[in-house]
Amino acid sequence: MAPNVTEAIFTSKNRINDLYPKMSNVKAFDLERAHLFYGRIDKQSDPVYLAEDKIKQIDSSTGTNFAVNFVSDAFQDLKYSLKRSASAGYYNSEIFPADMRIHRAWTNGNPTKAYEGHINKIYGNFIDEYLTIDRRLDKIANYKDFIKMFLSYCLDVCYNFPLTKAGFISSIHCSPFASGLMVEYAPEIHGIGHNAKIIKYINDPYYTFFVRHVKKYGFMVDKNAPWRLVFNIASGSPAQGTESATGAQRYMAKYGVTYENVFEEYYQKAYTQELANIKKVFRTLYFAFYAQFPTREVVDQYKNTSSRCLGNKYTSKRIDREPPPQLSDKEKEDFYFNGDSDEHWLKLILKLRLTETREQHDVQNFYFFSKQVVDNLRVFGATAAEKVINDLTKGFVATTFNTKGKYWHGLPDDAYERASYWAKLRGDDPALVNYPLTGTKNTK
Repeated sequence: MAPNVTEAIFTSKNRINDLYPKMSNVKAFDLERAHLFYGRIDKQSDPVYLAEDKIKQIDSSTGTNFAVNFVSDAFQDLKYSLKRSASAGYYNSEIFPADMRIHRAWTNGNPTKAYEGHINKIYGNFIDEYLTIDRRLDKIANYKDFIKMFLSYCLDVCYNFPLTKAGFISSIHCSPFASGLMVEYAPEIHGIGHNAKIIKYINDPYYTFFVRHVKKYGFMVDKNAPWRLVFNIASGSPAQGTESATGAQRYMAKYGVTYENVFEEYYQKAYTQELANIKKVFRTLYFAFYAQFPTREVVDQYKNTSSRCLGNKYTSKRIDREPPPQLSDKEKEDFYFNGDSDEHWLKLILKLRLTETREQHDVQNFYFFSKQVVDNLRVFGATAAEKVINDLTKGFVATTFNTKGKYWHGLPDDAYERASYWAKLRGDDPALVNYPLTGTKNTK
């Protein structure tokens, strides 16, 4: 990218940030600079996705759409309140309509469908590009060959195009709407070329009223897209009885969840399904591959002794590929991997996750990590083995964060002061220091 173009983009984004109005006691959401993974990682920094039985239809202008059930309830009350304000003459904005309807929400980022589409794109490039080189297509005779070939391709591209579901959720390929906590009420286009739209929104005379009003119902406004509302699960205060609670806590309490347990109750850790997921991906793709390419070309070479010109002669013929095995799941795995199948699959997942996150490793490291994974599988089961892989590759932990705000990546003021006090007391003792790692992997 040309330096002047890069500078223009940087200057444009800084200008938007500088122009954004600062309001006391109002948090501004910043998807681009601070909160990329909001609703996609939990307090332990594990990639998560919303359970589909926790969604509820939300008033939409683009057909049927959904959000987290308590978000849908809060938005309905917000609409009713805006209508009352407009009727009373306190509010009259064309940009922030009182009778707003949702244009984009969870349906636009459904992680299950989005992940399937992502895998299909990877598979399409594998077929159209990778297999056209050096007759690779004809080297695949069966399912086992397909696994080896597809894995070889994925290891070349998975840093930018992760194959695992955990990698997908923690990448830019996963929509922020996947959390079910974000909604957009206008069909605006995102991007540098549309920054003028942001200026138009924040310059509206009712903007401050709107931002403060949505806060009462647990929402924040995204400063990079003021037409996006984000539900702040840490807002408000719980109380005895839902009617006396405020902010997000009022709506979450109706469903028996709080800031403390919402991820345990509403979201699924992606790593706990990775083994079953990767098996399904490879099987499904081989079924598709076999349906598209049931035969392959084989070239035979033999000596030409029928004339004075001796040399090699080649002939080609087409033969059938081995079809997908018609066996039970357990029989499929044992047959194709000659032993404890889950061990092989987990090693494959480990290699993918190490590569997706660019975790430095060599043959010795991989052997050591593999042994940890296999030992946990044999003693504690598949979920424990998946957790080992996740802990090695997820990038950071949030449990030792000692910073204010940042929604669940932070602490309330009183907890922050207590943590700071004890941190100072124990800071001089190396045995008690637990360093917080604040980076994350697979952000491309």
